[in-house]
Amino acid sequence: MHLHTNYYEGSNTKFYGAALFRLRERDFGEIRDHGGISPAWPITYGDLEPYYTKAKHLYEVHGTRGEDPPMGHISFVGKLDAIALSAGAPPLTPGFTLDLMARHSLDFWLTSEDLPHPDNRVTLDRDGNIEMRYAPNNEAGHKRLIKTLEHALQQRRDQGVL
Repeated sequence: MHLHTNYYEGSNTKFYGAALFRLRERDFGEIRDHGGISPAWPITYGDLEPYYTKAKHLYEVHGTRGEDPPMGHISFVGKLDAIALSAGAPPLTPGFTLDLMARHSLDFWLTSEDLPHPDNRVTLDRDGNIEMRYAPNNEAGHKRLIKTLEHALQQRRDQGVL
């Protein structure tokens, strides 16, 4: 979930965006990957299924039966402009600076999910320094997600939208 503060004439508001993933039944078991073994969850798909069904009806969302989408998501955030950026900028910020920042803002980003791995962790050493051990372990899923994005962009180009 990403929380944002947005400023409008007269006040501001907070809203969030979230991705509601419905995990597969096999996602709850032990998963062997080239990066190692991800242990099974302490709960089952059956434990969450009633909530998945309620969310499906509440949010009117569904997937395609038999489709196995890549783990991860593509967030379309919308291009920022100088006016939106000015709300959080110091009062004397030059307009050209905000324009430059807006031109470099992202339209979207792609995020893939790693599988839980017992060796990926954040710890403290004896001196209180933070140590992070991490190795990505879902490269195949990430590559599938990139292909999905490339295909969607090509379809838009073919339709003359991009």
